[in-house]
Amino acid sequence: MIKSIKFKKMRGHDLSYISELPALEELGEIEFKPGINIIIGPNGSGKTAILKALGTMFAAKQYGESCLSMDYLMDFVHRKEEGRFDFPFEVLHDGQAVLYADPDRQLGFSHGEVDRECEIGGLQELLSMNKESSGQRSSRRVNPFFNILLGKAEKPQGLGAVFKPEEINETYRKAIGGYVENVFTGKLPKTQMTVLMDEVEKSLSLMNQVILWQKIMKDENVRKNFQIIMVSHSSEAIDIEGANYIELKKGYLEGSRKVKAGELSIEEAIELERNIKKKLTKEEDELLIKLESESSLDGNEEIDNSKEIQHLIDIGYIDVWTKESEDKTMNLLDAMDTNILNVYTLSEKGSQYLNMYKD
Repeated sequence: MIKSIKFKKMRGHDLSYISELPALEELGEIEFKPGINIIIGPNGSGKTAILKALGTMFAAKQYGESCLSMDYLMDFVHRKEEGRFDFPFEVLHDGQAVLYADPDRQLGFSHGEVDRECEIGGLQELLSMNKESSGQRSSRRVNPFFNILLGKAEKPQGLGAVFKPEEINETYRKAIGGYVENVFTGKLPKTQMTVLMDEVEKSLSLMNQVILWQKIMKDENVRKNFQIIMVSHSSEAIDIEGANYIELKKGYLEGSRKVKAGELSIEEAIELERNIKKKLTKEEDELLIKLESESSLDGNEEIDNSKEIQHLIDIGYIDVWTKESEDKTMNLLDAMDTNILNVYTLSEKGSQYLNMYKD
């Protein structure tokens, strides 16, 4: 079971960007509970990034289960030699293997290694996959995980490997031991196996969606034996009894529930999503305060942070008016090109932001 993930700043790692995502930077640490955990948030907030971080750390992203490959070991060895093995996050866990259900995982090859479907089933099976519909492919990739959750198939008993013993020299043999010591040595008593599920409902048949939401998610044995950490855009995901919800954008879950319950009109729902508060960068944050104090800027003066100003306009934190026409414009650069005096006014959302975060 995974207890928590804590993000930290780090350079030189493929996943360094994750800790800089505004929502994850603001949260800092995410705690998971036994049973069902559902990560909720709009596109781009970092939902899949969390699963990707966990899947990569536990070597489960490529094959769908914790499984060391030569490619993964090579990366481990190189990073360790350069003194930068660490991940840009810390995970508190019990040391068990992890399952990673991702129906969009690339077919054939992944990170330079032959995909398990190609390795086990042969090239002929891989070629036949081109005849599958997206729904058939998703079902084939997700059904094995459903079978494990429902007790119809055995779950992995530990860290697997997909290389031949003769391929391993002393360096890689030490790397395996080092990886297990650094990553798979848990600090918690072993309890539930963790299953990561990244939008598994995508392209599933109606029957399989019923199995997912009405059978698996409501099965007490599943909740007892497994920890599920799920990302989903399905409306079925927002009302799972007993689930632990991890909200990356405050207000998104409640708003979605109101829309589903018919408490908001379509227009109100669209406006609500548009107005979900976005975390500003440090530069944008400082600029918003400056604009509040100065109330206006001369369009003729040089503005070093026009990019930040444009973003504040795009997301509705400030308005731009041209004095000559008094017409509202949403394009800062056009206004500046015409050498017109620009007046920047805090929008209602900008004022709310300052009242909320700057008290």
